[in-house]
Amino acid sequence: MLVKIGLSYLDMYMVHTPDTFPDLASGWQEFEKMKKDGLTRSIGVSNFTIDDLQELLKPAVTKPAVNQIQFHPYNYASHKALLDYCAKQNIVVEAYGSLNSITQNPGGPVDAVVNAAAKRIGATPNQVIFSWVRSKGVAIVTTSRSKERLQEYLAVEDLPPLTAEEIAAIDEAGARGPPSQLIVARLALQHKFQRVPSPFVWLAVAVMIGLFVFWNCTADIP
Repeated sequence: MLVKIGLSYLDMYMVHTPDTFPDLASGWQEFEKMKKDGLTRSIGVSNFTIDDLQELLKPAVTKPAVNQIQFHPYNYASHKALLDYCAKQNIVVEAYGSLNSITQNPGGPVDAVVNAAAKRIGATPNQVIFSWVRSKGVAIVTTSRSKERLQEYLAVEDLPPLTAEEIAAIDEAGARGPPSQLIVARLALQHKFQRVPSPFVWLAVAVMIGLFVFWNCTADIP
């Protein structure tokens, strides 16, 4: 593999998902051997839950340097425990798909607070999301090849920091869920007060849940 890409070693070699290994213990041992042999400087994981990490760490000699996950305001609440666990284990969390909250789910509650913060600090909404990610102690991964996008990302370092109130507002807006979840909630509320026929409600709920699951399973996987 290294010969094909013209390198003598990698800076980081990662397993994409826990399911990549038929057996986590033996699979991770192969990664550890690669590091020991000097083929890679660091080894890491991606899309690992707390349970996955606990299973991996039991036999591990070398801990993963990083755990790369999809991370944005709409899934922050569900990832809090994972962030805390990784911090305790000295595993860096890397975020991919952080812009999904405003690119894949436009019109949601996060938009307004992000736009307000962007106006205050003279930044783009994308830069506000990146600043928010950094405020959580999470590293940012971008796969963009666009010069403009990369410049936008690098410029975050020079922007005024978000206030504690702005960070909390983004947290709160994200906890309310993306637009698809809000629509489902509204339909359920309407059904409770018998404003729409029951079959229509449940059909709409099923469609929106299906779309939400599809978006989150397919969005920006590295």
